[in-house]
Amino acid sequence: MTSPQAHIQIEALKVSFTDPDGAKRTVLDIPSLTIAKGRQLCLVGDSGSGKTTLLNIIAGITTPTSGKVTLDGVEITALDEARRDKLRAERVGYVFQTFNLLPQLTCLENVALA
Repeated sequence: MTSPQAHIQIEALKVSFTDPDGAKRTVLDIPSLTIAKGRQLCLVGDSGSGKTTLLNIIAGITTPTSGKVTLDGVEITALDEARRDKLRAERVGYVFQTFNLLPQLTCLENVALA
């Protein structure tokens, strides 16, 4: 059950990929995680440990293999792609490690594009 103070609630989250040789590899396995409103969290880990995958799932960019992610009381893992896109546009902000800007646009035009 989602906590009323939870900004992000993760339950039984798993993300798995199939390697080229057919072996299944689990990259994320989070039984439970609650992040309350106003709290900060730092993700630290080696390259390939699942940090970006977790952020993409919380933002609704990627869907997990199984489990549930709730953002501000909305279960984003139950939404279709269009509704996840709308929720992300309204409630999620990213600060990327790399710039991810379109070089032909000004900084203001890049920000306004979103």
